[in-house]
Formats: sequence, structure tokens, C-alpha cells
Amino acid sequence: MPDAQLGGRSSQAVAQFGHLLCRTPTLRTRVWPGNDRSARHLAVETLASRKMTIRQTLRGWYRYLWVSLLLVGAFGMSWPDNGYNHAFRVGALVLLCAAAITLFAFGFRCPRCRMSLIPNATYIVMNSAPFFCPKCGVSVDEKR
Repeated sequence: MPDAQLGGRSSQAVAQFGHLLCRTPTLRTRVWPGNDRSARHLAVETLASRKMTIRQTLRGWYRYLWVSLLLVGAFGMSWPDNGYNHAFRVGALVLLCAAAITLFAFGFRCPRCRMSLIPNATYIVMNSAPFFCPKCGVSVDEKR
């Protein structure tokens, strides 16, 4: 592997300084020291190779929604209100809530046809019953 892909470091520097994690949108490369393999022999793990079902991915988006809304609430409770900043504080918290909900709305979709599954979000996440996308008919229990 060319040294340019190792962030300009030589393979000896990688072996000497330990774990190196390079990230690109579709590739995660790890070099572990002390392994019987040479530093140039890299273990490559693609992000798309994870064995997640569509339902598990949608549960992650649902978890994101609740965690982000709880964090916005905690931020709002910890921000002191002295009367002068009340309008700004309320506006900033509403903007953060709207951003979290909008990001959830764009993420909670069928990965095949990109149709929004928000009207059925609670049913999909809380039940393990079979559910199929209304548009393309893919089961949410299939692999992504």
C-alpha cells in the first residue's frame, strides 16, 4: 500500500506508533501492532458489510431521535434564564428541536426506495411483527 494512503507515514512508523485508523466514507482501515502480519498487510472492513437489518437501522434512527431530544431538554434545563436572554434561549431550543426532528425525518426512510416510514415508526420499532414498505414491498427484516 502506498505511503500516501497511510497519511504520509511510512510503514515502519505505523508499526512503531501503534494503532492507526484512517477513515473514508466507505472504508475503515486498521493496522494493529504486534500482529504476525506485516504493517503493509492491512485488515480492511467496509462499513457496508455489517450484517444489520433494515429494522435495526431504523431502531438506531429512533434511538437518535429520543437521545437528541433528551439532550436538548437537558441543555435547556442547564441554561440559566435571567430574563434578558429568554427569547433567544427559547428560539435556540426550538431550533435545536426542529433540527433533530428534521434529521430524523430524512433518516427514517426505506433504504431501497427512500420512502418515508415515519407514519409507521412506532409500529416498526416497538413490534417484531413483519412489516413491508408500502411502496417497494421490501421487508424491514431483510439485510440492508
